[in-house]
This record gives sequence, structure tokens and C-alpha cells, in this order.
Amino acid sequence: MYVYVPAAYINKINTAKNGYKTPNSVISYNDSNYTYDLQVVDTVFKPKVGQSIKNTTYYYDSTLSKSIGKTLLKDKYVMVHAIALNNNTPVAYLVTSDYWYDQKHWVKASDIKFVSSTYGKESVTTSSNAYSWVNSTTQDTASTKISGLYDGCYFPILETKKVSGNTWYKVPVSLTSNTNSYGWTLAKADNVKITTYSFKATNNKPIINANNITLTQYQKYNLLDYVTASDIEDGNITNKVSISSTNLDINVIGTYSVTYTVTDSANETVTKTVSITVIKDEDPVITISKIELGLNQEYNLLDYAKATDKEDGNITPKVTVTNDNIDITKEGTYQVTFSVTDSANNTITKDSDVSVLKDIEKITEEGRVLEDGVYKIVSSLDTNKSLDVKSASKDNLANIQLYQSNNSLAQRFIITYVKDNYYEIENVLSTKELDVYSGSSKSGTNVDQYTRNGSNAQLWKIYKTSDGYYKFKPKCNLNLSLEVTDGNTNNNTNIQVATSNGELKQAFVVTLDKGYTGYKTISNGNYNIYSALNTNKVLDVEGSSKKNKANIQLYTKDGTGAQKFNVSYYGKGYYIIKNNNSNKVLDVSGAGTANKTNVDQYTQNNSCAQLWVIKKSGNYYTLMNRCSNKLLDVSGGKTINGTNIQIYSSNGSNAQKFGFKKY
Repeated sequence: MYVYVPAAYINKINTAKNGYKTPNSVISYNDSNYTYDLQVVDTVFKPKVGQSIKNTTYYYDSTLSKSIGKTLLKDKYVMVHAIALNNNTPVAYLVTSDYWYDQKHWVKASDIKFVSSTYGKESVTTSSNAYSWVNSTTQDTASTKISGLYDGCYFPILETKKVSGNTWYKVPVSLTSNTNSYGWTLAKADNVKITTYSFKATNNKPIINANNITLTQYQKYNLLDYVTASDIEDGNITNKVSISSTNLDINVIGTYSVTYTVTDSANETVTKTVSITVIKDEDPVITISKIELGLNQEYNLLDYAKATDKEDGNITPKVTVTNDNIDITKEGTYQVTFSVTDSANNTITKDSDVSVLKDIEKITEEGRVLEDGVYKIVSSLDTNKSLDVKSASKDNLANIQLYQSNNSLAQRFIITYVKDNYYEIENVLSTKELDVYSGSSKSGTNVDQYTRNGSNAQLWKIYKTSDGYYKFKPKCNLNLSLEVTDGNTNNNTNIQVATSNGELKQAFVVTLDKGYTGYKTISNGNYNIYSALNTNKVLDVEGSSKKNKANIQLYTKDGTGAQKFNVSYYGKGYYIIKNNNSNKVLDVSGAGTANKTNVDQYTQNNSCAQLWVIKKSGNYYTLMNRCSNKLLDVSGGKTINGTNIQIYSSNGSNAQKFGFKKY
């Protein structure tokens, strides 16, 4: 956004020697929510005289974010033209960076101290020259000239000397080098006038920033955490604040006071008193989940309790059970008592009923609650978060976690009924099974993926609850349930098995993903696979090759073994397609997932690159690869001999439809 203002309202900071009046480049100026003291008193500009107390960097802007690449050296004298303040604390000074060119830049405020000094303002009345000379000595000769003072420039006068009837002023010259640090200029010369002023460095009182304080009974505290101090000359002096008096008793509810004291470098001392209110420490809160246990079930009542405290935060680890008369061998309702004590010694108790049931959950449909298929499994705590194989890994022991749903294969699982009410749960991408680490029966054991081994760590009973959710219990310990650790729904939250407790962190929503799910659609046998583009063109191994990575192409049917394929149902909705001549199977090169990834033949390894869902599509079939969910495709929809076979996103064209003819 741009606005226009009258030129008379604007004073240019740098109006110096020819070549500097007009900038030849633009520097991005960073600003902040600062206030500015422009050194104007009764409409008159009155800069201050400062001295650097250390080497300090010049910056283009008051936020001190972009250096000009030069350093103001220690003990150099500058004019301070403006002050940038943040909450009344000086953070930056606009100071002289070059007297000859009348340049100004920003430096860190704490690196400058104000000093009492006379200063001058240069006025040049001739149009032929805009500056007066500064000499290395009190001799006005060409050989002694080392610098100049530009018209309108303000400069400190460090010494006055009379030589042969002439008055000379000692003035700063180089600020970034110790060569020619000072020089001499005539107080009066032809067409030059220097007006002198006096600056007295006065000390400003420091400021203590502190508000009334509220503390909780028994709270640990440091009263210095509630105060800051600043000083115009010294900057931030919070580290100099001390407590001169207080009558606080943190153990007793009431109103008290504290007095803070700070002294600046000029020995100016100020104090400030604020009130302190001590309020009662609030009692902790115990939350108990519904507790239902099965007969003879192993249990830990602490798994059902949480405790929080306003002052202490999560104090669940401090919860204890003070009364437990449960007989887990008998059905019935029992009462237990939980207790917790916070850091202020406030103790509360809470009673809870515990139901011991004969059948805590029911298995329906003769033990089968889910049909075989590919499923998305999301947490009941947040249905936008799915069970996920970390980093889409295909490795054994890759972790199972909760992650934002993204429809990737790392979040799709093939659930297959085995027997005796048990299921296997296999990740679509890795072809590895959901697995309890090392087959452990302990609560809190991690869940990962692992090559199918038929162990109890990979067999799961699936229960449908009355709320419509699903629970997964491993055969290695049916008292455990699949769980989102700590009920945390952040990305990368770990999945584990833990003692069944009826909480939603152990409940999941399971949705059949029909887009990934295949069924046994054609019978096992030997087939020619022809294209819907031209039924006389069939899949063919180029050159009747028997080598790995030999290309699959479209070719006129000729009855050779290169065109004969054995199609066999692999299970879980997938087929293996093997060439009878080479004994190698249809394979997506490199298990790629991108459009136009090539299809070749390769030794059978049952990877996702070799598994195909064959689906009915009108009078033809589509072949969807497990790795990518993309379809077998005739490149470009061409039918000339040698046309390449690839995978491509589903588009409904005949290039992605095939027929199977037995021979």
C-alpha cells in the first residue's frame, strides 16, 4: 500500500555528499512495533553526544537485523539522532557512521553511553562546495587535509584551540578505523559557519516493571521472576533488581507485599512495591473409566484411573488403590477406592464400581465379525487418524503408529479369517503381519509388522462392541487389547497392546475399502490374455525370453508359449500371473507406483509388485496392482505389435480392459 505526504513533512536522514544523495540500491527495511524518540524539543532538533563503550556493528534498521558490514570501534564519539524504544526501553540508536558524508546508521543502544560535550552544526553558504575541510593538524594546508564536514552535519567538539589568532575545533574523523581518529577544523572560514551547542548528559531514572502477583498456597516461587527493569542509558538492567523487603508467607492464604529495588550505573536508585495474593491450592481431580472385567481376567485397576491437578498437572502416577475387594472368579459388582495426593498434600478419594462379567464381549456370526478384505482402521478418538506403518516401511519390526489418514497403502490392511475366531492382519504395502513384539504377554508391549509366521503374536480376535467399535486382542494374551498409547491422537503416536480397560483408546473404527479389495473372480487355469482394444492382440513376453526383466508387450496372437499364462488365485483377493514358457510372473518393475511404470516378468517372490486384483468390468476385466492400486495398461491405447504394457491410473478406457481365454 502507498500513501502520499507533502515533501515538507519529511526530513531525509542522509542528505550528504554528491553520490550519496540518491541511493543506487534499495535495502529491505525491517521494522518492529517500536516507538521512536526523534530528539526534537519544542520543535527544535537537539541530538545527543554519545561514546561507544565497545566495538559495535552498524545496521541498516532499528531491529538490528541487517548489518552494513562496518563496525563502530570502541571509544568513538558519535551524534545520536534518534532512539528506538521497545516498551520504553532503548534498543537502538541512530548514530553517525560518517561525518564527511553525513551518514547515519543504527547501533545497539546498550553499546553507547551519553557524554556531556559541546557539539556543532556545519553550515556552508557557497553553492560551489557543500563541505568544509578537516585537517590532521591546526594548519590549513592541502597536505594536512584528511576529511570534511558536510553541510548540515552535526558533530561533537572535543577540544577548542587558538592558533595564530584562529580558533580550531578538534572533531572525530574515522569511526571504523583507528587511523585519523580525530582532526581539526576551523571554527570560522569563508562561506562556512559552525553553530555550537552544549549537551549535558543527564541520567534518567531506571524503571521497574512489576504488577500485582497472585500465588497459590504452597507454590514454589521466585519473586524475581515477576519483575523487569530498564534504563534509558543502561538498557535492560533486570539482573540488577533485588528484593529489599517482603512479608510473604506462602503457606498462609492472605495478602502480602514485596518491594523491589534497582540501581543504575549512575547510582540512581528506585523502588517499587506490589501486592501479593496467596490463594488456596485446588484439590486434584480423579477420573475413572468404566470398569468391566471378565471372569478370571488379569487386570490392573490403575489402568482405569487418571488424575490431574491445576497446579501440578498430570499426577496419574501418584494414584493408588486403597480398597480392592474384587473376587475375579465370581460374577458380581464390587466397589474399589482410588486415592491421590498433590504436592500441597491435598488428598482426595473416589469410589468406583467394578463389574465382573461372564462374557465381557460377544463374538457374533459364528466367530466372524468381518468379511475378508482390505480395511482402513482408524481410532475412535479421532477418525481422521489411521493405523499406519511408519515411513511406509517394508522392513520387519517397522513400527505401527497413529497418523493422519492419507489413503496410502501403509494405512491399508488385509484382514483374513483363519480359524477358531482368529484373524491375520496384513499390511497391503509390506505384505507383513500386525505383530506383538516377541510374542510378549506384557501390558505395554509394542506392536510392529513382521513376516508371517503363524505365531500367536500374529493372530487376533476381533470383537465388535455395543457402541459399534472394534477391539483387537492378540492370541498371545487375550487380556490385552490393541491400544493408542496414552490416548494421544498426535501423529506418530505409538500403537501397543495393553490391559483391556474399556476406554476409547482401545476402540477402533474399521471400514472396508472396496477400491483395494479383490475376490476370486476367475478360475485357476492357463489363459491367453487379450486386449479389449483388439481381441486378436494378446499379452506377450518379448522375444520369448526366459530372463528376468524381459518386457511384456502387446502382440498378434500366434499360439507360442510367450503368450500363455497360468493364472492362479494367491488368496486375500490377489492373483499371480505366470508365463508358462519362462516360469516367471507378471511384475511391476522395481515395485514402482508412478504412472507409466513398466511391466516385465520376474522370478516369483510374492511381493506386491506381483499381486493383481482381477475385477469384472463389463465383458472384460481390469488388473489392479497391489503396490500402487493402478491398472495394467496398453501404452497410448495403441495396438501395433510391440506396444508396451505399463501401469496407469484408472481412466475407464479399453486400454485397461482385458479378456481371459482358456487354452
